[in-house]
Amino acid sequence: MLGIKENFLPAVESKAYPNPSQQWVTIEAAQMQFEKNCEVRISDVLGKALGTYEMQNGRCGVDVSHFNRGLYNYQVIYQGTVLSNEKLVIE
Repeated sequence: MLGIKENFLPAVESKAYPNPSQQWVTIEAAQMQFEKNCEVRISDVLGKALGTYEMQNGRCGVDVSHFNRGLYNYQVIYQGTVLSNEKLVIE
């Protein structure tokens, strides 16, 4: 019998605040506070990436004042693997 070895990374809980936001948003994934190579990618609803931001100590601050009003997605990514996928509202 052959087995398949899988590298499994569990989902990570993340939050963005304030959400909705107008100027500055903090995205936090507390479980990633001791990890390096962790980043946040913000995309529009069509999936177009608008920016990638490095996380420090499980959080990152993003200036969203230049984003148009609307709904966005953000992903917490660790070593190329998406661990969290959430919504962000810009007013």
